[in-house]
Amino acid sequence: MTNKNTFIKNFSKLFSGAFLSQLISFIISPVLSRLFTAEDFGVFALYIQILSPLLVLGGAGLYLLLPQNKNESSSNTIFQISMILSLILSFVIMLVGVFGAEPVMYFNILWPYLAIGILLTNIRGFFHFQSISDQFFLYNSKSKLVESLGGSSTNIATGYMGYTQLGLVFGNIVGQFLFIFSFLWKYKTKLNNLLKRQKVQVYNAFIREHKKHIVLQSTNQIIEFVFILSFSILITKSSSISNLGYFAFCYKIINTPLMLFADYFGSLALARVSDSVETKDQRTFILKSALLLFVPSVILIFIFRNFGVGIFSFVFGSDWSQAGAIARVYILGITSVFFIKSLQHIPTVKSKHEVYTFFSFLAFGLPVLVLLYGQQYDLDFISSLEKLSYMLFALACFYFMTLLRLFSNKD
Repeated sequence: MTNKNTFIKNFSKLFSGAFLSQLISFIISPVLSRLFTAEDFGVFALYIQILSPLLVLGGAGLYLLLPQNKNESSSNTIFQISMILSLILSFVIMLVGVFGAEPVMYFNILWPYLAIGILLTNIRGFFHFQSISDQFFLYNSKSKLVESLGGSSTNIATGYMGYTQLGLVFGNIVGQFLFIFSFLWKYKTKLNNLLKRQKVQVYNAFIREHKKHIVLQSTNQIIEFVFILSFSILITKSSSISNLGYFAFCYKIINTPLMLFADYFGSLALARVSDSVETKDQRTFILKSALLLFVPSVILIFIFRNFGVGIFSFVFGSDWSQAGAIARVYILGITSVFFIKSLQHIPTVKSKHEVYTFFSFLAFGLPVLVLLYGQQYDLDFISSLEKLSYMLFALACFYFMTLLRLFSNKD
C-alpha cells in the first residue's frame, strides 16, 4: 500500500469518530433546542471561549509535539509540564473565584467549571495526540463516539431535570471524562511512568529545546482565541447573552460540520499538492478544489438565504427563528471562512506559512472590528453580521487569488 493510500486510510479511521460525533450532535439538536434557551447556549459559548485561551496557557501547544517525538520519555515530559501548568492555572482561577469573583461575563458561576475544564481538556488533548502518535486511530474514533454519546445523554438528562443554565457545560465535562477514562484503560500499563516525577532540569531542557514551537504555537492560538472571546463579549455587551446563544447555536448547526470537513479536506489537499512536482499540476488542483468547495457553498447560501428562518423555526422550534435570521445574513461569511480553512495548508508547500497566518488573523479580527464599528454607529446586530459577511467573502476571494499567485506558472 502506498504512503498516500495509508494516509487516507488512517485519516478516515480518525475522521470517522469525529463525523459520527457531529452526526449525534446534530440529531439531538432539535431536542436540546426545546430543553435549553438561547441564554443557556450563550453561557455555554462563553464557557468554551473563556476556557480556550486558558488551555493554551495551560498546555503551551506541547501536545502537537507528540507525533514528532515518538518516545516515552518525551511523552512523559510533555504530559508532566502541561499538568504542572494546568494545575497552577486552575489554582489561580479557584483563588479568584473564591475571593474575588465578580458577576462579569458569568465568571462568578463559571469559575469552578473552568478550573476543572482546564485539567480535563488538557489531559484529553494529551491522550488525543498520543493516540495519533501511536497510530491508535480507530480507538481514538471509538473514544470520541463514547464522549459524544455520554455528553449528549448528560445534556438531555440535565435539560429534563431543569438544570439548564449550566447543563450544557456539565455535559461537556462528562463527555471529556469518558474520553479520558477510555484512554486511562488503554494506557494503564504506562501510567506509572507517565506520573513518575522528573527533575526540574529535564523540564527546563525540554522547554529550551522547543522554545520556538511553544512561542509561535501559543501566540497564534492565543490571538485566535482572544479574538473569538472578544467577539462574544461584544455581542453580549452590545446586544444580549441571548443573541450570543442564537449565534452560537447557528454556528453549532452550520459552521461546526463545515469546519470538520475543512480540516479533513485541508490535510488531504496538502498531501495531494505536496505529491505534485510541477507547479502547473499544483495550480490545476487548487482550481479544481476551489470549484469543489464553491458548489456546496452556493447551495448552502441559496438554502439559508431563502429558507433559513423557516428551517430553524420548523426543526428547532419557533423560539429559534432569530438563529435562522442570523443564518440568513451570515451564511456567506460562514462559507467564506470555510473556503479559507479548507485550503489553509496549501501555502506551506511553498514555505509561505505567514500567508495563512495573515489571513487567519484577518478572518478572526474582522468580526471584532465590525462589531466595534456597529456599536459606534448604532447598527443592530443583524446588520453588523450582514456587513461582516460581505467582508469575509472579499477576504476569501483575496485568499484564492493569493494562492493562484503563489502557484503561478511563472515559478
